Amino acid sequence: MAKILNIPAADTGPVLEDVELYAAALDALPFGFMLYDEHGTCVYANKRALGLIGLTGCPAEAGMIEAVDRTRAAGPRTEHLRGQGGALYEVAGEPLPIGGANLHAVRIADLTLEDDVMHSQATAASDLVHTLRGPLTALRGYLELSAEEPDLAFDYTQRALGAALRVQQIVDDILSLATFVSAGMEERELCCGDVGAVARQAVTAFEPSGRLIRARIQEPVPPVAMTAAEVRMVLLNFIGNAVKYSEAPAPIDVEVTQEGATVVLAVRDYGPGIEPLKQSLIFRRYHRLGVRGIEGTGLGLAAVRELSLQRGGAVYVESEVGAGSTFFVRVPVKA
Repeated sequence: MAKILNIPAADTGPVLEDVELYAAALDALPFGFMLYDEHGTCVYANKRALGLIGLTGCPAEAGMIEAVDRTRAAGPRTEHLRGQGGALYEVAGEPLPIGGANLHAVRIADLTLEDDVMHSQATAASDLVHTLRGPLTALRGYLELSAEEPDLAFDYTQRALGAALRVQQIVDDILSLATFVSAGMEERELCCGDVGAVARQAVTAFEPSGRLIRARIQEPVPPVAMTAAEVRMVLLNFIGNAVKYSEAPAPIDVEVTQEGATVVLAVRDYGPGIEPLKQSLIFRRYHRLGVRGIEGTGLGLAAVRELSLQRGGAVYVESEVGAGSTFFVRVPVKA
């Protein structure tokens, strides 16, 4: 790797006498960085850049060398290209006059994750429209049938009510997430004094499902820095997902325990589990596992994540394919 130039520092900037330390800092950057002199000779490239152009033993990313050559030979310029496996890269360059030297800097950024997120959001918006369209169509259809067939009006009205409740669930999920994202840490008293009672109420709410839900509450549970409604929302979301993604007669376990200065809310199911690559995605907005026949907005876990982070806690999942999943929220004990 080429040594970095001994470029004089600006009068107003710090002087770094240890050039090796400066180079190490550039090597730690998450993007490729290259410097060219006025003759077009590369005078420095960090490790990430060397890897992308194929100088560390691995093949260069497709089209990368050509894109870098075009960028470093032009004025301010930005290119995007697809690499191996569909990776998206941005190659950006601009003149960089420093200390009398006419340098040209080239930055190579991996935008794959950002591209995936944009694609995911576009897909999610389409999925949300379809999710709403189904119950709205059913609602309208049942109301029209009840008007056309008065003798069956009661039955149609009951079905219309079910469709309306489904729409309400979707809207409530969207509003809950929007509230948590925009509100931040509110200047109000955040305290749930009886977490155990709230957990038992959440379990009772699912008795009509007929599922065996086992609760283990480590009493006494100290007050936590969430309201009772927020604790209930977390548990209802976790238990509801466990009911949807696992089948009877497999039980569902709900646990409330204290670990140091936090209270841990955990819900375990014995369903199909979640693939490792998908575990990092399920807390994103609108992301769903895509299991056929299971409805959902993909907003519930995102709302739980936002709430948990705002309250100084954490949310995570442990899962093994074929053995089930356990969802956790850690909530700070109320000081």
